Amino acid sequence: TRSDRDWSSDVCSSDLPPAVHLKDVIAVVGPEILAVGKSEGAQKTFSEIRRSGVSGYKYISVEEDQATDALYCNNTLVHLASDQIPKGFAAYENKIDYSRVAIAMEEPLKRGGRLGSCVLLIHRVRHPKKFPTTVQ
Repeated sequence: TRSDRDWSSDVCSSDLPPAVHLKDVIAVVGPEILAVGKSEGAQKTFSEIRRSGVSGYKYISVEEDQATDALYCNNTLVHLASDQIPKGFAAYENKIDYSRVAIAMEEPLKRGGRLGSCVLLIHRVRHPKKFPTTVQ
C-alpha cells in the first residue's frame, strides 16, 4: 500500500479546486469510513484520491461540505449539531450505527474555525514519568 505521504503529495500537486485543508471536504468518520462533501470541489478531490490508489474505504456522501467537520476518536463520532448541518446530520443519523455526539459550535465557525481546530488529541500514557513543560 502507499503511505499517506505518497498519495497526499500527488493530490496536492494536481489541479484541484481551492480548499484550505483536505479536512474541509473529506473526513474520517469511522473505522475505514470517509465522509465526502457533495460539492464539485469535494468530489474532484475525492476522485483524485481514489485515482491515486487509496482504496478499501467505505464512504458516506454528505450534502454540506461543512458536515465533514467531524472527528472519530475513542470509537465515537463527534460532529456538528443538526441546526448547523441538517442534511449531513441526517446522513450520520441514518448511516452511522456506533456512538455519535453532536456539538453546537457557533462562535468558532463564525471566524472560520473547525471542530478539529478546537481539539487536542493526545495519546494517554498509563504511568508517565515526566511531563515535558516550558513553564519555569
